[in-house]
Amino acid sequence: MNSHDQYRDQEELPGDLLSEEHLLQEALAWTAEVPVSPALARRILEIPQHSPLFPTDTPLSRKQILATMRRLLQGHACAPGRSILVQEAHLGVVVIMRETERPALGDITLMVYGRGEWAAEVAQIPVTLTGYTVEGEERQWSGQTNLHGAVHFSQCALGTYRVRIPESVGRSGDRVYGERLPPALAARSAGQRARYARELPQVWATTDATVRATVISAPGGVIDVAVETDQEQYAEATVRCAFVSPAGRVAYSTIVSLTPVPDSAPLWEGRVQLRLETDEPCEFVFEVLPAAEACDA
Repeated sequence: MNSHDQYRDQEELPGDLLSEEHLLQEALAWTAEVPVSPALARRILEIPQHSPLFPTDTPLSRKQILATMRRLLQGHACAPGRSILVQEAHLGVVVIMRETERPALGDITLMVYGRGEWAAEVAQIPVTLTGYTVEGEERQWSGQTNLHGAVHFSQCALGTYRVRIPESVGRSGDRVYGERLPPALAARSAGQRARYARELPQVWATTDATVRATVISAPGGVIDVAVETDQEQYAEATVRCAFVSPAGRVAYSTIVSLTPVPDSAPLWEGRVQLRLETDEPCEFVFEVLPAAEACDA
C-alpha cells in the first residue's frame, strides 16, 4: 500500500484523544514522512503558521508550488469517508471532506504546506472543486487559500470532487446572472425591467489582472461572453467559463481558447454566446486552465 493512501479510508479518531502536545509531536512526525489519519490532519489545520509545519528557510517559487500541487493531486478525488493526503519532499497537500449535521451536506477543507527545510508562500493560491453529487448533479466551488495555506468550502452537497489548481481565476462576485424578475404590475415597472435587460457590458478580471472577461446580458437569457488577454504566456490558453449558483450548481459551463485577434497584436481572445436557463441567481466564474489539464475540462 502506498504511504499516501494508508489512511484514506481509516475511521476518524475522536478529537478529545489528541492533546495539543500530542498533536505537535505528530505534526513533526508528519513532516518526517509519517502519514496521519484524516482526523489528525483536520486538527493540524488549527496549528498557527509559526509552527514547525511552516519553516522559513529555503523558499519555493509560486510556479513550483502550483506545479507540485497539480502533480500531487492528479488522479485523486475526495468523497465522504475518503480524504486526500499527498506529499513530496518539499510540499504536501491535504483535502478533507467532513459531513455536517445537515443531511447530505459536508464541509471540505484543503491545506497546502511546506515540508522540511523548505518554506512555501501558500497564500492566495486559486482552488476549484469540481465534480458530481450522489444524485449526479454537477457542482463547482472556487476560492483561494488564506495566509495559512487553507481554504474552506462549507455546506457542500455530498459527492465526489476533484481539486483543480488553475493558473488564475476571475469572478463576478455580487453581480449575478440568470435571476428572473417578477412579472410587471404596471407600465412603469415594465420600463424598469426593459432598462435592466439592456444593461451595459460588465468586465471582470482575474485576481492577477492578466485575463479579462466581458459579459453582456440580453433579453431572453442570452449572454455573450468574450475573454481576452494581452499576456503572451496565455496565448492559446484554455479558459473555462461557468455560471454557478450559491449552492454550487453549474447552470452552464463551457471552454474557450484564446486565439490571436487579427490586427490587434498582442491580443488573444475567445468568445461564446449562450442561453442561461435557470431560475437561480448565478455567479460568473472563469479560470485559466494549465495546459496539462485543458483536455480534461
